[in-house]
Amino acid sequence: MIAISTTDVLAEEAREINGVELSRENDVRALYRKLNELNRAAICLSGGGIRSASFALGILQALAVHPRPSGGGIIPEAAKSLLARFHFLSTVSGGGYIGSWLSAGISQHGFANMWRDLVGRPNSPDTEPQVISWLRENSNYLTPKLGVVSADAWTAVALYLRNLFLNWLVLLPWSCVILMGLRLFATFTAWLWRLNASACPLFAVVAIAGALCLIKVLRFRTSCRPTRGNSAARERGQSAFLRHDLIWTIGAGLFFSLALVSTCAEQWIGGSHKLATDLGSWIGISGQWIDSHDRLATAILGAAGGAAIFAFGWITAWPPVRGIRDFLLWTSSGLVYGAIVGFGAHFFLSIRDFREWFLGVDAPSLRVIALIIFGLPWAFLAQLLAETLFVGLTSYEDGSDADREWLGRAAGWMIAIAIVWPLLLYLVFFGSEVVSQLSGKAKILLGSMGGISGAITLFLGKSRYSGAKRAGKDPLQLSINTVLAIAAPVFAAVIIIFLSSAIDQMLLGQSLLRGSELMTSTLDAPAGARFKTPFG
Repeated sequence: MIAISTTDVLAEEAREINGVELSRENDVRALYRKLNELNRAAICLSGGGIRSASFALGILQALAVHPRPSGGGIIPEAAKSLLARFHFLSTVSGGGYIGSWLSAGISQHGFANMWRDLVGRPNSPDTEPQVISWLRENSNYLTPKLGVVSADAWTAVALYLRNLFLNWLVLLPWSCVILMGLRLFATFTAWLWRLNASACPLFAVVAIAGALCLIKVLRFRTSCRPTRGNSAARERGQSAFLRHDLIWTIGAGLFFSLALVSTCAEQWIGGSHKLATDLGSWIGISGQWIDSHDRLATAILGAAGGAAIFAFGWITAWPPVRGIRDFLLWTSSGLVYGAIVGFGAHFFLSIRDFREWFLGVDAPSLRVIALIIFGLPWAFLAQLLAETLFVGLTSYEDGSDADREWLGRAAGWMIAIAIVWPLLLYLVFFGSEVVSQLSGKAKILLGSMGGISGAITLFLGKSRYSGAKRAGKDPLQLSINTVLAIAAPVFAAVIIIFLSSAIDQMLLGQSLLRGSELMTSTLDAPAGARFKTPFG
């Protein structure tokens, strides 16, 4: 096989279509300038099924009769029509139907004959040429003959079911991989929960890993802020943000959550409380007051850690445009981040009973599941509030609008994940538990609900009244879009619930919350030994 460069292809096209010899120059721009001087044009026919093909036929007929003579009628010969001035034809989907018809006609009968068929009515104004009449009569090209006993109709049904099955054959395995990954993560978290205080160095490493992930995120965000003068970083797109920011933000939240799954966390916070008491005594605050406000003390010490991480992130970025005020405000936002994370850690460790959080579900591993479900969104919330404060404090800077736009785009991703994460994990972990408690009729009802919502999503999604099909906003379209906004999430939720239940039944014979030794053994794990509950 001989590879042909783009310049060779363009030069060959110019020779074949225009009869012009162009040298294969190394300067591609010079070649493109010469190609532009040839004034070549293309007809591009888009997709949209037979409606697109019918519309494109009318366009071809209009191009064939243009320009009309001043006295009326049509132009005398095909070569003078606007249609003859095009050199290329590009089509897709429905446009390919009419495009292949035109190409085949020109190849078999010549351009002049096809032009006459497009512009002429030889018998009467109401009678189209035979080639166009045939085209219209066979517009139903996918199923030429309809009916229950028609092989064409059943072929279409078979093709639809086959393609649907192939699509699900791709989607379902990946969905199962994600669900299995979440189960492995939950089991790993439960294993960490069982470790005793002798494993504190391991949890220190986990906490440090979370801090390093967050520093990388803060370094990237500082370098990408337009006011910091890094023009190259400013041009980084969404893919760079996902690789260098969002993934590491998720990692930081997960590592910080994992650091709370041992009694070590209580020891650390207890030691921090003692440190706060000593510092308070040094500046004249009574230890009794600190004891009565232990959550505030934990938040203050968390704020100190957050400020240190934010400051280190800014310093490691070392942006071209630096300013002590920007650095101090960025560090101050770290105070907010650390305070919120610290308060969340104190709140989590002080809760004794999580049943109210999960609609009365009683399982021994609720504490571990609660940490997995709510730990990451809480870390995201802390970072969002910290950056919101920073954006407000830096509004004085020239070009701060660009900073707000960049950080706002990042915040959009974080909000989406903070909402989707707990909803998804609740379905993943408790869906199987709920299904195991349902009666046979209730399971059938739940499955029927998923099937009906899926059918509604399928048919309304293809409707011309749905948002993607129709630009206007009328009551019918709003109603259909509302139904779709409800039916699609219901269908997805039912699929996740039944997939989770099927995986648990195949692996454990019951739900993960009750069927895994690691998950069930967390009942006796000590927690909250140091703190009172936040509600008295």
